[in-house]
Amino acid sequence: MRPLRRTLIQGLLLPCAITLLPTQAAAQEGQLAGRVVDASNDVAIVGADVALNDGAARVSTDRDGRFSITKLEAGVYDLTVAALGYSETTVRGVQVGPSGAPVVVRLQPSAVPLSKITVSPGTFSFGGQTAAARRTMSRADIDAVPQFAEDVF
Repeated sequence: MRPLRRTLIQGLLLPCAITLLPTQAAAQEGQLAGRVVDASNDVAIVGADVALNDGAARVSTDRDGRFSITKLEAGVYDLTVAALGYSETTVRGVQVGPSGAPVVVRLQPSAVPLSKITVSPGTFSFGGQTAAARRTMSRADIDAVPQFAEDVF
């Protein structure tokens, strides 16, 4: 009778243990959510690049400045945030767990240096270099001219 009892106990405990394994693994997963705002006025920054640990995971902020990175292993991460017109910011030691608090990242506005632009006056003509009081154009001529609107035919 003893071997039968042992087999029954093992037969019941093994499925229970297997059922609990995914729950244990899910407890080790976390997510990181937050918002990126302008430090001067707390306005949401749309399209900011949010990266974990030098690009291990990367997302962009939505129209409300919010971001979310899911299916992360629980632990401590460095969060780097960059957006055009703002200084890049790194937040070190961000704790990720099953119930992490949202992170608010405030970016400082900064000027974007551009290369020098030179504007020169000149003329522009669709019809060529010669002036004409009157000109008849065929469909092929009209099709060859760059257009900025719908087809005239």
